[in-house]
Amino acid sequence: MQPIVVAFFLLAGFLVEFARGETINAHVIHGTTGISLQNIEVAFLAGGQNSLEEIVRKRTDPNGRVSFSGPFVNEEVPFVLVPFYQSIPYPSSQLRTGEQKEIILEVFEPNGLRTDLNIEIHHLFIIAGLHSIDITQFVEIENTGSGTYVGHEAGEEHHVTEFLLPTGISNLKSVSGNLKAVTTTQVFDTQPLPPGRSSIAFAFTIDPEIATDPYRHKVLYPTERLVAYMSPETQELQAPFMDTGEVVIHGRTYRRYHMHNLDPGQVVDIFLSFSKPKRWVFKWIATGFAIFTGIIAIAVSRQLTSPTSKKPWTRGAGVKKNPNRNDLESRRKELLTRLVALQSKTTEHDRSLHKELTMEIAALYVLLDELS
Repeated sequence: MQPIVVAFFLLAGFLVEFARGETINAHVIHGTTGISLQNIEVAFLAGGQNSLEEIVRKRTDPNGRVSFSGPFVNEEVPFVLVPFYQSIPYPSSQLRTGEQKEIILEVFEPNGLRTDLNIEIHHLFIIAGLHSIDITQFVEIENTGSGTYVGHEAGEEHHVTEFLLPTGISNLKSVSGNLKAVTTTQVFDTQPLPPGRSSIAFAFTIDPEIATDPYRHKVLYPTERLVAYMSPETQELQAPFMDTGEVVIHGRTYRRYHMHNLDPGQVVDIFLSFSKPKRWVFKWIATGFAIFTGIIAIAVSRQLTSPTSKKPWTRGAGVKKNPNRNDLESRRKELLTRLVALQSKTTEHDRSLHKELTMEIAALYVLLDELS
Protein backbone atom coordinates (compact mmCIF):
# COMPACT_ATOMS: atom_id res chain seq x y z
CA MET A 1 0.00 0.00 0.00
CA GLN A 2 1.32 3.43 -0.95
CA PRO A 3 2.43 5.72 1.91
CA ILE A 4 -0.03 8.41 0.86
CA VAL A 5 -2.88 5.91 1.05
CA VAL A 6 -1.79 4.79 4.52
CA ALA A 7 -1.68 8.39 5.67
CA PHE A 8 -5.15 8.95 4.27
CA PHE A 9 -6.63 6.04 6.23
CA LEU A 10 -4.85 7.10 9.39
CA LEU A 11 -6.22 10.62 9.04
CA ALA A 12 -9.68 9.26 8.32
CA GLY A 13 -9.51 7.10 11.43
CA PHE A 14 -8.46 10.06 13.52
CA LEU A 15 -11.36 12.14 12.19
CA VAL A 16 -13.79 9.35 12.96
CA GLU A 17 -12.51 9.15 16.54
CA PHE A 18 -12.73 12.93 16.79
CA ALA A 19 -16.31 12.83 15.56
CA ARG A 20 -17.17 10.13 18.10
CA GLY A 21 -15.73 12.18 20.99
CA GLU A 22 -17.96 13.47 23.74
CA THR A 23 -19.04 17.10 23.97
CA ILE A 24 -18.94 19.17 27.14
CA ASN A 25 -21.62 21.88 27.32
CA ALA A 26 -21.40 24.72 29.84
CA HIS A 27 -23.47 27.78 30.67
CA VAL A 28 -21.97 30.84 32.42
CA ILE A 29 -24.38 32.92 34.49
CA HIS A 30 -24.11 35.75 36.99
CA GLY A 31 -24.55 34.14 40.39
CA THR A 32 -26.54 37.03 41.86
CA THR A 33 -28.78 38.11 38.97
CA GLY A 34 -28.99 34.81 37.06
CA ILE A 35 -28.25 36.60 33.78
CA SER A 36 -26.38 34.68 31.07
CA LEU A 37 -23.00 36.25 30.31
CA GLN A 38 -21.56 36.42 26.82
CA ASN A 39 -17.93 36.72 25.74
CA ILE A 40 -16.68 35.18 28.98
CA GLU A 41 -13.42 33.26 28.63
CA VAL A 42 -13.64 29.65 29.84
CA ALA A 43 -10.60 27.38 30.20
CA PHE A 44 -10.74 23.58 29.88
CA LEU A 45 -8.25 21.81 32.17
CA ALA A 46 -7.75 18.06 32.17
CA GLY A 47 -5.55 15.49 33.89
CA GLY A 48 -5.10 14.04 37.35
CA GLN A 49 -6.12 15.82 40.53
CA ASN A 50 -2.62 17.17 41.17
CA SER A 51 -1.55 17.65 37.56
CA LEU A 52 -4.29 19.51 35.73
CA GLU A 53 -3.15 21.17 32.52
CA GLU A 54 -4.97 23.77 30.46
CA ILE A 55 -5.93 22.32 27.07
CA VAL A 56 -7.92 25.09 25.42
CA ARG A 57 -9.86 28.30 26.06
CA LYS A 58 -13.08 29.43 24.41
CA ARG A 59 -15.51 32.30 24.88
CA THR A 60 -19.22 32.07 25.60
CA ASP A 61 -21.73 32.85 22.84
CA PRO A 62 -24.47 35.54 23.15
CA ASN A 63 -26.52 33.09 25.22
CA GLY A 64 -23.69 32.52 27.67
CA ARG A 65 -22.97 28.98 26.42
CA VAL A 66 -19.75 27.26 25.40
CA SER A 67 -18.92 23.74 24.22
CA PHE A 68 -15.75 21.67 24.21
CA SER A 69 -15.20 18.60 22.07
CA GLY A 70 -12.24 16.72 20.70
CA PRO A 71 -9.96 13.81 21.49
CA PHE A 72 -9.06 15.41 24.84
CA VAL A 73 -12.67 14.90 25.99
CA ASN A 74 -13.15 11.34 27.16
CA GLU A 75 -14.64 9.40 30.05
CA GLU A 76 -11.27 8.31 31.41
CA VAL A 77 -9.81 11.74 32.16
CA PRO A 78 -11.34 14.13 34.76
CA PHE A 79 -11.54 17.81 33.91
CA VAL A 80 -12.18 21.26 35.40
CA LEU A 81 -13.80 24.28 33.76
CA VAL A 82 -12.63 27.76 34.76
CA PRO A 83 -14.57 30.86 33.67
CA PHE A 84 -12.79 34.19 34.13
CA TYR A 85 -14.93 37.16 35.17
CA GLN A 86 -13.26 40.52 35.75
CA SER A 87 -9.93 38.65 35.76
CA ILE A 88 -10.99 36.40 38.65
CA PRO A 89 -11.04 32.61 38.07
CA TYR A 90 -14.04 30.54 39.22
CA PRO A 91 -12.93 26.90 38.89
CA SER A 92 -15.56 24.20 38.96
CA SER A 93 -15.16 21.04 40.99
CA GLN A 94 -13.46 18.11 39.28
CA LEU A 95 -15.86 16.63 36.74
CA ARG A 96 -16.12 13.62 34.41
CA THR A 97 -17.51 13.36 30.92
CA GLY A 98 -21.07 12.09 30.66
CA GLU A 99 -22.10 12.85 34.24
CA GLN A 100 -24.18 15.92 33.30
CA LYS A 101 -25.87 17.36 30.22
CA GLU A 102 -24.91 20.95 30.93
CA ILE A 103 -22.57 22.45 33.49
CA ILE A 104 -23.70 25.67 35.17
CA LEU A 105 -20.81 28.00 35.99
CA GLU A 106 -21.54 30.90 38.34
CA VAL A 107 -19.48 34.07 38.60
CA PHE A 108 -19.88 37.06 40.94
CA GLU A 109 -18.93 40.69 41.38
CA PRO A 110 -15.60 41.21 43.22
CA ASN A 111 -17.14 43.36 45.96
CA GLY A 112 -17.23 40.97 48.91
CA LEU A 113 -16.33 42.14 52.42
CA ARG A 114 -14.07 40.63 55.05
CA THR A 115 -16.94 40.92 57.51
CA ASP A 116 -18.86 38.43 55.36
CA LEU A 117 -16.34 35.69 56.18
CA ASN A 118 -16.65 33.08 58.88
CA ILE A 119 -15.04 29.71 59.46
CA GLU A 120 -17.40 26.78 59.75
CA ILE A 121 -14.74 24.28 60.86
CA HIS A 122 -11.04 24.84 61.52
CA HIS A 123 -9.18 21.50 61.78
CA LEU A 124 -5.79 21.37 63.53
CA PHE A 125 -3.78 18.16 63.12
CA ILE A 126 -0.85 18.17 65.56
CA ILE A 127 1.67 15.31 65.36
CA ALA A 128 4.53 15.38 67.87
CA GLY A 129 7.71 13.49 67.13
CA LEU A 130 11.08 13.39 68.82
CA HIS A 131 12.61 15.98 66.53
CA SER A 132 9.66 17.95 65.10
CA ILE A 133 6.07 18.99 65.62
CA ASP A 134 4.13 18.68 62.36
CA ILE A 135 0.98 20.78 62.10
CA THR A 136 -1.60 20.69 59.31
CA GLN A 137 -4.50 23.12 59.20
CA PHE A 138 -7.62 22.45 57.14
CA VAL A 139 -10.09 25.33 57.03
CA GLU A 140 -13.63 25.39 55.71
CA ILE A 141 -14.41 29.07 55.30
CA GLU A 142 -17.75 30.52 54.21
CA ASN A 143 -18.48 33.78 52.43
CA THR A 144 -22.03 34.72 53.45
CA GLY A 145 -22.18 37.80 51.20
CA SER A 146 -23.29 38.16 47.58
CA GLY A 147 -19.90 39.17 46.13
CA THR A 148 -16.50 37.54 45.84
CA TYR A 149 -14.01 38.60 48.50
CA VAL A 150 -10.65 39.32 46.85
CA GLY A 151 -8.75 40.83 49.79
CA HIS A 152 -6.27 43.58 49.00
CA GLU A 153 -3.75 43.98 46.19
CA ALA A 154 -0.13 43.11 46.87
CA GLY A 155 1.85 43.57 43.69
CA GLU A 156 0.59 41.18 41.05
CA GLU A 157 -1.48 39.12 43.48
CA HIS A 158 -4.12 39.52 46.14
CA HIS A 159 -3.81 38.74 49.83
CA VAL A 160 -7.16 37.23 50.74
CA THR A 161 -7.45 34.90 53.75
CA GLU A 162 -5.13 35.77 56.63
CA PHE A 163 -3.49 33.40 59.13
CA LEU A 164 -1.16 34.14 62.06
CA LEU A 165 1.39 31.42 62.83
CA PRO A 166 3.93 30.93 65.65
CA THR A 167 7.54 31.98 65.32
CA GLY A 168 10.20 29.51 64.29
CA ILE A 169 8.19 27.50 61.76
CA SER A 170 9.71 25.79 58.71
CA ASN A 171 8.58 23.79 55.67
CA LEU A 172 5.48 25.93 55.14
CA LYS A 173 3.54 24.56 52.18
CA SER A 174 0.08 24.85 50.65
CA VAL A 175 -1.97 21.68 50.44
CA SER A 176 -5.07 23.30 48.97
CA GLY A 177 -4.92 26.92 47.89
CA ASN A 178 -1.92 29.18 47.42
CA LEU A 179 -0.21 30.45 50.56
CA LYS A 180 2.12 33.47 50.63
CA ALA A 181 4.22 34.48 53.64
CA VAL A 182 4.26 38.22 54.33
CA THR A 183 6.28 38.09 57.56
CA THR A 184 7.69 35.25 59.64
CA THR A 185 4.31 34.91 61.39
CA GLN A 186 1.73 36.36 58.96
CA VAL A 187 0.61 34.47 55.84
CA PHE A 188 -2.20 34.91 53.32
CA ASP A 189 -3.96 32.53 50.99
CA THR A 190 -4.38 34.24 47.61
CA GLN A 191 -7.39 32.41 46.16
CA PRO A 192 -10.57 34.56 45.90
CA LEU A 193 -13.52 33.56 48.07
CA PRO A 194 -16.80 33.51 46.13
CA PRO A 195 -20.12 33.29 47.99
CA GLY A 196 -20.49 29.91 49.62
CA ARG A 197 -17.91 27.57 51.09
CA SER A 198 -14.22 27.29 50.18
CA SER A 199 -11.46 25.06 51.55
CA ILE A 200 -7.89 26.01 52.44
CA ALA A 201 -5.25 23.61 53.73
CA PHE A 202 -1.59 24.08 54.59
CA ALA A 203 1.13 22.49 56.71
CA PHE A 204 4.30 23.47 58.54
CA THR A 205 6.85 22.14 61.00
CA ILE A 206 7.96 23.45 64.39
CA ASP A 207 11.33 22.64 65.95
CA PRO A 208 10.70 21.60 69.60
CA GLU A 209 13.94 23.32 70.60
CA ILE A 210 12.48 26.74 69.74
CA ALA A 211 8.74 26.06 69.97
CA THR A 212 6.69 28.14 72.37
CA ASP A 213 4.66 26.16 74.86
CA PRO A 214 1.73 26.48 74.72
CA TYR A 215 1.11 26.62 70.98
CA ARG A 216 -1.08 29.66 70.48
CA HIS A 217 -3.87 29.52 67.93
CA LYS A 218 -4.99 33.06 67.10
CA VAL A 219 -8.57 33.47 65.87
CA LEU A 220 -8.99 36.03 63.08
CA TYR A 221 -12.49 35.16 61.83
CA PRO A 222 -15.65 34.09 63.66
CA THR A 223 -15.23 30.33 64.00
CA GLU A 224 -18.14 27.98 64.59
CA ARG A 225 -15.97 25.01 65.53
CA LEU A 226 -12.27 24.43 66.22
CA VAL A 227 -11.28 20.76 66.14
CA ALA A 228 -7.84 19.69 67.39
CA TYR A 229 -6.51 16.22 66.51
CA MET A 230 -3.64 15.28 68.82
CA SER A 231 -1.05 12.56 68.14
CA PRO A 232 0.09 10.73 70.17
CA GLU A 233 -3.44 10.23 71.44
CA THR A 234 -2.33 10.20 75.09
CA GLN A 235 -2.16 14.00 75.08
CA GLU A 236 -4.90 15.69 77.11
CA LEU A 237 -6.29 19.16 76.47
CA GLN A 238 -8.12 20.96 79.23
CA ALA A 239 -11.40 22.93 79.21
CA PRO A 240 -12.82 24.70 77.29
CA PHE A 241 -11.83 21.87 74.91
CA MET A 242 -14.25 18.93 74.91
CA ASP A 243 -12.76 15.46 74.55
CA THR A 244 -14.67 13.46 71.91
CA GLY A 245 -12.51 10.35 72.04
CA GLU A 246 -10.09 8.66 69.68
CA VAL A 247 -10.34 8.59 65.91
CA VAL A 248 -8.19 6.80 63.32
CA ILE A 249 -7.31 8.76 60.17
CA HIS A 250 -5.10 7.24 57.47
CA GLY A 251 -3.87 4.62 59.91
CA ARG A 252 -2.87 7.09 62.64
CA THR A 253 -4.73 7.36 65.96
CA TYR A 254 -5.60 10.83 67.21
CA ARG A 255 -7.46 12.13 70.23
CA ARG A 256 -10.02 14.65 69.05
CA TYR A 257 -11.06 17.80 70.92
CA HIS A 258 -13.70 20.41 70.07
CA MET A 259 -14.32 24.06 70.87
CA HIS A 260 -17.32 26.08 69.68
CA ASN A 261 -18.15 29.70 68.83
CA LEU A 262 -14.78 31.46 68.87
CA ASP A 263 -14.58 35.21 68.33
CA PRO A 264 -11.97 37.21 66.37
CA GLY A 265 -9.11 38.19 68.65
CA GLN A 266 -9.51 35.13 70.85
CA VAL A 267 -6.35 33.13 71.62
CA VAL A 268 -6.51 29.39 72.24
CA ASP A 269 -3.59 27.78 74.08
CA ILE A 270 -2.69 24.19 73.17
CA PHE A 271 0.02 22.80 75.43
CA LEU A 272 2.66 20.79 73.60
CA SER A 273 4.80 19.78 76.57
CA PHE A 274 4.37 16.12 75.66
CA SER A 275 6.29 16.74 72.46
CA LYS A 276 9.63 17.67 73.98
CA PRO A 277 12.27 15.15 72.87
CA LYS A 278 14.81 13.47 75.16
CA ARG A 279 17.27 16.28 74.77
CA TRP A 280 14.74 18.54 76.54
CA VAL A 281 14.31 15.95 79.28
CA PHE A 282 18.10 15.85 79.52
CA LYS A 283 18.28 19.60 79.92
CA TRP A 284 15.61 19.80 82.62
CA ILE A 285 17.04 16.81 84.52
CA ALA A 286 20.36 18.64 84.49
CA THR A 287 18.69 21.80 85.77
CA GLY A 288 16.92 19.89 88.51
CA PHE A 289 20.14 18.25 89.64
CA ALA A 290 21.93 21.60 89.56
CA ILE A 291 19.38 23.04 92.00
CA PHE A 292 19.32 19.98 94.25
CA THR A 293 23.04 19.32 94.35
CA GLY A 294 23.79 23.01 94.55
CA ILE A 295 22.15 22.99 97.98
CA ILE A 296 24.30 19.98 98.95
CA ALA A 297 27.40 21.72 97.63
CA ILE A 298 26.80 24.85 99.66
CA ALA A 299 26.24 22.86 102.84
CA VAL A 300 29.31 20.67 102.30
CA SER A 301 31.61 23.44 101.11
CA ARG A 302 31.26 25.14 104.46
CA GLN A 303 32.96 22.10 106.00
CA LEU A 304 35.93 22.11 103.59
CA THR A 305 38.84 23.64 105.45
CA SER A 306 41.91 22.20 103.69
CA PRO A 307 43.02 21.30 100.11
CA THR A 308 43.04 17.61 101.07
CA SER A 309 39.27 17.74 101.55
CA LYS A 310 38.75 17.73 97.76
CA LYS A 311 40.00 14.17 97.37
CA PRO A 312 36.74 12.37 98.34
CA TRP A 313 34.77 14.47 95.90
CA THR A 314 37.08 13.83 92.94
CA ARG A 315 36.98 10.12 93.71
CA GLY A 316 33.20 10.22 94.15
CA ALA A 317 32.72 12.08 90.86
CA GLY A 318 35.02 9.72 88.99
CA VAL A 319 37.45 12.40 87.80
CA LYS A 320 41.21 12.86 88.16
CA LYS A 321 42.89 14.96 90.83
CA ASN A 322 42.75 18.73 90.33
CA PRO A 323 40.27 18.60 87.42
CA ASN A 324 39.62 21.69 85.33
CA ARG A 325 36.16 22.86 84.25
CA ASN A 326 36.33 21.09 80.88
CA ASP A 327 37.00 17.79 82.67
CA LEU A 328 34.05 18.34 84.96
CA GLU A 329 31.67 19.43 82.17
CA SER A 330 32.61 16.41 80.08
CA ARG A 331 31.99 14.11 83.04
CA ARG A 332 28.69 15.83 83.81
CA LYS A 333 27.37 15.19 80.29
CA GLU A 334 28.48 11.58 80.45
CA LEU A 335 26.76 10.94 83.78
CA LEU A 336 23.52 12.66 82.77
CA THR A 337 23.36 10.70 79.51
CA ARG A 338 23.70 7.45 81.43
CA LEU A 339 21.08 8.59 83.92
CA VAL A 340 18.54 9.45 81.20
CA ALA A 341 19.03 5.97 79.68
CA LEU A 342 17.97 4.43 83.02
CA GLN A 343 14.70 6.36 83.40
CA SER A 344 12.50 3.59 81.94
CA LYS A 345 14.34 0.63 83.60
CA THR A 346 13.13 -0.88 86.87
CA THR A 347 15.34 -3.86 87.81
CA GLU A 348 17.13 -3.96 91.16
CA HIS A 349 20.50 -3.56 89.43
CA ASP A 350 19.21 -0.53 87.49
CA ARG A 351 17.90 1.11 90.65
CA SER A 352 21.24 0.54 92.36
CA LEU A 353 23.10 2.01 89.38
CA HIS A 354 20.70 4.95 89.32
CA LYS A 355 21.56 5.68 92.97
CA GLU A 356 25.30 5.46 92.26
CA LEU A 357 25.01 7.86 89.32
CA THR A 358 23.00 10.27 91.46
CA MET A 359 25.73 10.30 94.12
CA GLU A 360 28.44 10.80 91.49
CA ILE A 361 26.55 13.76 90.04
CA ALA A 362 26.14 15.24 93.53
CA ALA A 363 29.91 15.00 94.07
CA LEU A 364 30.52 16.49 90.64
CA TYR A 365 28.41 19.56 91.38
CA VAL A 366 30.35 20.14 94.59
CA LEU A 367 33.53 20.35 92.48
CA LEU A 368 31.82 22.60 89.93
CA ASP A 369 30.64 24.86 92.71
CA GLU A 370 34.23 25.26 93.97
CA LEU A 371 35.39 26.35 90.50
CA SER A 372 32.67 28.96 90.09
